[in-house]
Amino acid sequence: MDAGAVVPAAGLIDRVWGNDPPDGALNVLYSYVCRLRRALGPAGVPLLRRSGGYLLDVDRDRVDVHRFRRLAATADAAPDPAAALDAALALWGGTALSGLAGPWAGSVRATLDDERVAVLMARNEVHLAAGRPAEVVRVLRDAVAARPDDERLVEQLMLALYRCGLPAEARRQYRAVADRAAAEGAAPGRRLRDLHERIRRADPVLAVGQP
Repeated sequence: MDAGAVVPAAGLIDRVWGNDPPDGALNVLYSYVCRLRRALGPAGVPLLRRSGGYLLDVDRDRVDVHRFRRLAATADAAPDPAAALDAALALWGGTALSGLAGPWAGSVRATLDDERVAVLMARNEVHLAAGRPAEVVRVLRDAVAARPDDERLVEQLMLALYRCGLPAEARRQYRAVADRAAAEGAAPGRRLRDLHERIRRADPVLAVGQP
């Protein structure tokens, strides 16, 4: 996460153990650093001791999260923005920081997942604007299954389904959200309700433009 920057030893201890560090945490941290150096050695990535902390001396573009962020940030200027965003998303191979526990890892994991979803939504908007709703449906069915209460994703999926000539499935997606919300004494958000109503009415604008 901090390639090329010095991370204080105290910060590393907090990231690893949170509010419950072991006795002799600094010595334990040093043993971890030694093991990590041995693991990184074959890749030619030095882990350097610096005043007050440690620095991972690596080109940021060799680190997947930084490559992901670069591709996402420059996608608008790319010859094919959708391809650039797809390339960023392809760097994800599962859950970020998988296997790491603790508040720091959990917070970073949530932040990165939010970034991933934001890039996914941007990618979908490009495909929708270009008249390629099937490309949106292809990836969003699984994404919505993983985050069924994310109404932003459901909204994109409903619109894409409608533009693919599948209004009944779009309405089923809405009903699933509405049923879960009703079980908690709530209702879907206004944007989703409005989109559902426009799909129900077969609003001709939905077929060619943005909602």
